[in-house]
Amino acid sequence: MAYISTKEIVERRKLIKEKYPLKKGWKFSIVGRNYSCISVSILEAPFNLLSEKFEERGNETINPYFFESIENQEKKNVLIEIYNIINKGNHDKSDAMTDYFDVGFYTNLEIGKWDKRFVISKKS
Repeated sequence: MAYISTKEIVERRKLIKEKYPLKKGWKFSIVGRNYSCISVSILEAPFNLLSEKFEERGNETINPYFFESIENQEKKNVLIEIYNIINKGNHDKSDAMTDYFDVGFYTNLEIGKWDKRFVISKKS
């Protein structure tokens, strides 16, 4: 059964905010959901993280299986690093061929939120 403790979420929040501090223009929403998921929303960054097709909408959900398709190297590095921080200690022993599903906990990474647009920060 997927499970992540509040303590683990707090640790990941601390690591992300140390690496990407507010004073350098970064703002995050990092929350746990139902003790089974950690959700990270990048609300502000010193450069644009949104793909062109999502700029008008102002938010985008990131699929970690498609990191290699991101052309902007700076954006790719940031998203991979944040994903690695939130996924620390997780396991995925799932096998789609046999319909077996086993993860330590779920992760969600997004730029902006459905109700809060992503903002390019003035700080740097």
